[in-house]
Amino acid sequence: MALSGAVVWEARTAGATTNGGGFKAGASGTDFSQQNAAQYALTNGTTNGTTTVLTASAATNMVGNLAYIAGGTGSITGAWYEITAASAGVSITVDRSTGLTAGTGVTINVGGALSDIRTILTNMVSGNTVWMKSGTYTIGTGVSENSSLQGFSIEGYGSTRGDLGTRPVIQATGAIDVWKFYVYGTIIIRNIEFDGNSTGTTGLSSASFAGAGSQAQISYCRFRRFTGAGYRTNYGGHVHFCEFDANQYGAEQYSGAGYLNIAFYGCYFHDNTSHGIRRLTANLHNCVFDTNGGYGIFGWGPQYTMEHCAFYNNTSGGFATEDGSGLIGLAYSCIFYGNGGYGANGWKYFRSCAFGSNSSGAKTGQTESLGEVTLSGIPFTDGPNGDFSLNNTAGAGAACKATGYPATFPAV
Repeated sequence: MALSGAVVWEARTAGATTNGGGFKAGASGTDFSQQNAAQYALTNGTTNGTTTVLTASAATNMVGNLAYIAGGTGSITGAWYEITAASAGVSITVDRSTGLTAGTGVTINVGGALSDIRTILTNMVSGNTVWMKSGTYTIGTGVSENSSLQGFSIEGYGSTRGDLGTRPVIQATGAIDVWKFYVYGTIIIRNIEFDGNSTGTTGLSSASFAGAGSQAQISYCRFRRFTGAGYRTNYGGHVHFCEFDANQYGAEQYSGAGYLNIAFYGCYFHDNTSHGIRRLTANLHNCVFDTNGGYGIFGWGPQYTMEHCAFYNNTSGGFATEDGSGLIGLAYSCIFYGNGGYGANGWKYFRSCAFGSNSSGAKTGQTESLGEVTLSGIPFTDGPNGDFSLNNTAGAGAACKATGYPATFPAV
């Protein structure tokens, strides 16, 4: 056997590396994982190479909790086991054998959150849920792909699970790819900050794929200070309300990959030393590309759809194609203002887009532009400080209002 897919893990910086760290949802016992210290910290276990561990401290409320079992005279290698049954005062039964070595004086820690997020990421199984309480979790060795992991959820919280409070931070302490995961089933990553600490190479990487309908759903996350890309992917999914800043690239597609079914919604790419997005063939909705050292997007691939996006103060230009081929893309109601180079270079079709103060001109390489707005001033309330709401200045923000495409919906 193995850990159940119904196990829910708990990470807290105030926990310990050898706590139990999890509980099977719906089990008959008491969930002791949502606390800092182990509920039971025992050193009186006896193992015999089966699923039974003798301990006079066994209690029925342990059932469903994960137990860290290690050491003793048999020198059992530390590992996490699910307690599936308990005989009070006699023994516990765990999900799999503790090994061939018998031993006495075995450590059994039941309950308490884990302080090492890497331990959870390398021990969780398909279907597991992980909750991370706010705090900074350092990681010095990257987590590699696990092809047997088919769907999971990990979410950060402030004080109460699900509150979308202050994000926990996973911080690199060396030149590592922090976490590379295999896109199999539905992957949910929510409300976590990935911090490269100016040494980490990549924050989050989805480099492999299996199964129709498999996708990653990433939301309310931040990716910052990576020497490569904050988020690097080869496969599809949806990214909602995430921030990408102070990386080399905010997000990047692996070289050589084809068209991806990936979409960004309400994301903010700013102050990256090179491009906000590099190579990705993606659909973009309500995203902002601000003050990136290269282009807002340095694109690659056959097509995009982009709507209600803003490109502002990007050094090389708002948008360009990496291979120079031009994209069969359609941009709706986007703003290109104050960029170096062209606002857009190589995009084919525009509908109700606004251009102004781009150093080389509004655009080049386009096939068609309808309902175009020419701006005489900055349209944003306070672009330099990240406020991209439209102002009411004539020829600027006011000129962009009520100009969306289509102006009226067709009769039905």
